[in-house]
Amino acid sequence: RVALDGELAVDRWERDLAADPAGAFDALSAGLAPDLVGVDWAEEMAPRIERLALTAALAVDPAAPADVRVAALEFVIVAEPWQRDHYDALAALHTELGDAEAAADVERRWFADD
Repeated sequence: RVALDGELAVDRWERDLAADPAGAFDALSAGLAPDLVGVDWAEEMAPRIERLALTAALAVDPAAPADVRVAALEFVIVAEPWQRDHYDALAALHTELGDAEAAADVERRWFADD
C-alpha cells in the first residue's frame, strides 16, 4: 500500500529497484491503497507505480523465492496478456517446482485468453 508519504516511498522503490527487484515488486504490486483511490495527488502517481511494478516484476531474480517469482509472472501476464513468453515462463516455473497441474493450467489460460 502506498501511504501518505507515497511520493517519497515511490522514489525510494525506484532507487532500490536495481538492487532488490523482488522487494520493490512486493512493495509496488499492491498499487494504491484503497483509501487513496480517487485522491488527485495519489491518482497522478498510479501510472508511475504500475510502470515500476512491471519493471520490478520483469527483473525478479531467478534465485528469488518461488512464490515471489510466481507472483511476478502472474503480474506481468495481467499487464501483458498477449506475451506468450510470460505464460511459457510461468508454466516452466511450475514444472520446475514439480506442479504439473499448475503448469497445465497456465497453458489452458493462454489458449482461453487467446
